[in-house]
Amino acid sequence: MISIIVSLLPICMTVILSISPALASGSPNVWIENLQLTQSQIEQIKIIENHYADQTNQLGQMVQQFEREFAQSIVEVGSNEQLRESNRELETLKLEISQIYFEKFLAIRDVLTSEQLLKQCEFVLPMTEQTQ
Repeated sequence: MISIIVSLLPICMTVILSISPALASGSPNVWIENLQLTQSQIEQIKIIENHYADQTNQLGQMVQQFEREFAQSIVEVGSNEQLRESNRELETLKLEISQIYFEKFLAIRDVLTSEQLLKQCEFVLPMTEQTQ
């Protein structure tokens, strides 16, 4: 479910967003080593993760529930118009949670240095240059 929602965001953002849950879990972490995160950065990212956790979990649960109900409508005899309306509602929820993830990304972006951001996004930059 979350992978679908996050996929609404550019891949570079999703890579950066994956830092905070890993740090918040407290498990040994490659992010700390690869990005050479300072203790201050680690603490700030953990605070950001905690700040957004309730919102993303709550909306994530709503999306899951709505997807189950929507699937049931598809299987049952829901009219095409009912399905269209349900699809619009589901898209709205996914956009809402995507926006929260975007705000979380911006908060994490403010904590990281330009070099750290480049290290996380450098794999996307060559692809961008090739398409221009």
